[in-house]
Amino acid sequence: MLATGDSKGILRFWSVNAKDKRSNALSPSKYDTGSVISGVYFSPHCKEILTTHGERVAPPPTLAEMEEPLHTTERSVTVFTYPALNYASHVRVPSHNYAIGDSILNGAGTKLIFATPEDGKINVCDVWSKQKETKKRLSLTTKPPTEEFARSSRDGYKSYIR
Repeated sequence: MLATGDSKGILRFWSVNAKDKRSNALSPSKYDTGSVISGVYFSPHCKEILTTHGERVAPPPTLAEMEEPLHTTERSVTVFTYPALNYASHVRVPSHNYAIGDSILNGAGTKLIFATPEDGKINVCDVWSKQKETKKRLSLTTKPPTEEFARSSRDGYKSYIR
């Protein structure tokens, strides 16, 4: 699968395997974001796709035209679920209102580095960071399991028998 974005705000998905009958190389599927697309990245960690955006290419729809709330992609980093392309989240460029130019995802797939040419700055934001493991706490009414009832599995996790 290949994804491309253009200056008209169209995100295209290409299946270019010549041996696959589902290949859509001549007519890729499309998604209109409404803003210039300056970068497209598939997450290496989950089923999401990230796009970076510049200026809006068309006026926003009126409230009467919208079927659901509008999530503008203008001058933002936007994340969609994949392959459903449902809106997941977006972040406007911090501390200013500039279009995003070139961008790159670091090798670990956890940081996005992008330029804002209008102010000549390079910005870094965390994306798809590894979530911190939260410690499970027992409620005040539950007795903690004793070590004699705990056994370790092969992968090091403990399961408790009650």
